[in-house]
Amino acid sequence: MLALILACTKSPPQPAAAVEPLTVYVVRHAEKAGDRGDVPLTEAGEARAQALAARLADVPLRGVHSTDTLRTRSTAAPTAAAHGLEVHLYDPRAPEGLLASLEAAGGAHLVVGHSNTVPDLVVRLG
Repeated sequence: MLALILACTKSPPQPAAAVEPLTVYVVRHAEKAGDRGDVPLTEAGEARAQALAARLADVPLRGVHSTDTLRTRSTAAPTAAAHGLEVHLYDPRAPEGLLASLEAAGGAHLVVGHSNTVPDLVVRLG
């Protein structure tokens, strides 16, 4: 259940060219239809994904990131579309690549993960 949006803000060390402070909105995918395989979102999950897009409508997102499952991509898609962005896929088993790209880019980003990956991302983001 996607009931909480966590925003992690991290100011990177000041490089020669200043990077905008990093703000990451980390969420678990919305409600899914079943427990086996790459299942879609339920109707309630689709509505929650739309609500997430509405909640982040005024946030100047620079990126939307998702694992490569139907439920996470479907949760991220409305927000990406509302901001004219593509959903960038990341490997939840190797979050270092995602974290490095987020810190290099700076600005605000949405990251959609899973109940077993979101806590680690939040800890790593500080």
